[in-house]
Amino acid sequence: MSEIIQIPKSIWIITQDSPNPSTSPDTPTESQTHRVAVPAHKMQQNMSQFLLVIGDVFLQAEQQAFQMQQASGNSQKSPMQLDQVELSVRINGNGEVSLCSDNFDHGTIKLTFKRRKT
Repeated sequence: MSEIIQIPKSIWIITQDSPNPSTSPDTPTESQTHRVAVPAHKMQQNMSQFLLVIGDVFLQAEQQAFQMQQASGNSQKSPMQLDQVELSVRINGNGEVSLCSDNFDHGTIKLTFKRRKT
């Protein structure tokens, strides 16, 4: 007997209040966490848009690298190829998906390459 699993109408996101920007960095602040229900369709739409943009970034980079290689007269393939992309994402209480940043406000993308098989 198979059970039909329904997709939930919302997903719970745990958010944390930001510290008050008017306080001194040396002033300890208490942050509170909250559970926020985000409509599942909104989360799906935002994640799809995010992945579409990231996929396009890598597609464009691959095409530009190929064109640069052609322009330089190098007809050999690179000995390395992209094997894996790791993204750190943050989802806020509105269901918006963002690339996480490190302490220096740079987006975090980890690229793993492997040697191309000959």
